[in-house]
Amino acid sequence: MNSKTSLATVLLSSVISLLPAAVPAGDVRSLDGEWRFALDRDNRGVAERWFGRALAQRIRLPGTLSAQGVGDDVTPAIKWVGGIIDRSYFTAPEFEPYRRAGNIKVPFWRQSEKYYAGAAWYQRDLEIPAIWSGRRVELTLERPRWQTRVWLNGHELGTRDSLAAHGMSDQAHAFLLASGKLQALCYKEDIESALRTPGMGGFQLLDLHDFPGQGTALVGVLDPFWEEKGYISPAEYSRFCNATVPLARLDRRVFTVEEKIEAELEVALEKSVTYYVTLPLRIIALWAWNSTE
Repeated sequence: MNSKTSLATVLLSSVISLLPAAVPAGDVRSLDGEWRFALDRDNRGVAERWFGRALAQRIRLPGTLSAQGVGDDVTPAIKWVGGIIDRSYFTAPEFEPYRRAGNIKVPFWRQSEKYYAGAAWYQRDLEIPAIWSGRRVELTLERPRWQTRVWLNGHELGTRDSLAAHGMSDQAHAFLLASGKLQALCYKEDIESALRTPGMGGFQLLDLHDFPGQGTALVGVLDPFWEEKGYISPAEYSRFCNATVPLARLDRRVFTVEEKIEAELEVALEKSVTYYVTLPLRIIALWAWNSTE
């Protein structure tokens, strides 16, 4: 006997499927098709428990809101996520025809016919096969932006930010930590490269917190509110970025795991006295994201 249940999720767009883990790949239930949905412009759906009510509008998933005619008409006043930094769009006479109502064209990127930024709720009923009883079931969402929250029969299952690839829900936190550890190593390498440069007069970090306008620069160890993400502790960070940083003089930069490294450690005090000591270092182990070293 199959069990009928209700699935509600708040996200923007997705490719959706449902499958039990550790079973043949063919045992998958596609959730493609018609869903109920509602726009949550004021972001009050959670407080008002929209996950427990039947939504009235219809939409097909996978798909996007704008491609199905949902959203507001595009106008020059829309505040695009990426922003419009070229003032000529608003003032230049050659763009004037494309600022008129009914003929709005934004030349700086791919433009949709409709625009909506905010939360959207999607909901549908589904059948759970009886054979899945007692198994862990995985919900697959592909590229929802940016935060996704899921309820099943009125109970919240969880939330994730920016699921860049489908099926990453279980691995999302581990992936976050792994990318963060690598990011911290890149900061360390950037600083060490500066310190190795003859005549170097100092170094400057562009930023440590999330900010969308930084290009490929190293950012994001902290969140937009300057809070830690768990990538690296202040004590760990101060080992390579501090007023005083111990440096090891090595004859080359690349070693194999079988080699034993001996290095000269140099510590300068008040720019007047320098002490040297040679210490053997233990065998290098391959780095892993969950390493405490």
